[in-house]
Amino acid sequence: MLTRSKVVRFVKKRNKSDFSTNLQFQSDASDLGIVVKDFGTPRRFSIDGFSGYEWRFPVKGEDEPAVMVEFGRTLWLKGEPEAAGQFELMARAAYRPDKPPADLPKPDARRSGIKVAWAYYKSEATAQEAVAWAIVEAERRSAQGYDFGYQGPGSMNLMHQGDYAGMFEVCIP
Repeated sequence: MLTRSKVVRFVKKRNKSDFSTNLQFQSDASDLGIVVKDFGTPRRFSIDGFSGYEWRFPVKGEDEPAVMVEFGRTLWLKGEPEAAGQFELMARAAYRPDKPPADLPKPDARRSGIKVAWAYYKSEATAQEAVAWAIVEAERRSAQGYDFGYQGPGSMNLMHQGDYAGMFEVCIP
């Protein structure tokens, strides 16, 4: 299990790195004896067109899971001085369901990819229910070893053009 001090060292190492690729992320973790899988599957979110990632994972000796966010090529670990104010700024994107629906709400449209699919909703409220379902389902599948690659199940975006313009797109596992 990860310790807070090891995660803090990882965050500092990542923030000094010149590269923000997935491979560099894995390399930096490995250098500190961290298995990237211990962070779990990140949830992708978007604020004003910019994407970020949020991880929630257990930390030795802590009751609540640690929250780590990458946004704007910078990592923050909630509770650390460097992160002061950042989590409040991103609070509207850090949606976590208390009671997710048992099944994915029926989408108005859908398309499939290799590792994930996308559901489209005319209603933002229904899309938020789909986000809640997708987050929990992605965590369940991730625990079984499924790799979503760079995709972020549970992310939601308002589509501005194309066939789905005006609809809410939800990435689903």
